[in-house]
This record gives sequence, structure tokens and C-alpha cells, in this order.
Amino acid sequence: MSKYLVIFIICFSILACANKQNNTPASESVPAKSTVDGSVIFKQNCELCHGADGKLGLNGSKDLTVSTLDLDARITQVTKRGKAS
Repeated sequence: MSKYLVIFIICFSILACANKQNNTPASESVPAKSTVDGSVIFKQNCELCHGADGKLGLNGSKDLTVSTLDLDARITQVTKRGKAS
């Protein structure tokens, strides 16, 4: 029984952190900077793998507290739902 639980948790984690394809143009999918609530986007799309403090590291996600990205790069990464592959 515990084997199935572990498999379920792994599958759920992978699916939760997977990139979702969005067919809308970037200009339509990203609201103006003044209307974006980054904390809501982070909680919906990033917190599961990175953790609330950015240090969780689930599924190989990076520790966000040691990021060297500038503000514009971080905004782009969050609004585009993660790092481009």
C-alpha cells in the first residue's frame, strides 16, 4: 500500500510542476505590470515545488533565495510560468 502512495505522490508532484501550454499570445496572457499580483501567481504555479520560502527544492527545483536574476528577469520568469527550456 505504501508503494502506491509513494508512486501517487511522485506522479502528483510531476504533474503539478509540469509546464502548461498556453496558446494565447504573450501580450494577451500577461497583464500590465501594475495589475499583476506576483504572490498569487507564485502560490498557484511555483509554491508546490519551490516552497513558500523558495527553498523546498522538490523535483529538482532551484533554491530561489540564491537567485542572481535581476528584477525584470524574475518578473518574466514568473509571468511566463517558469524557466524557458
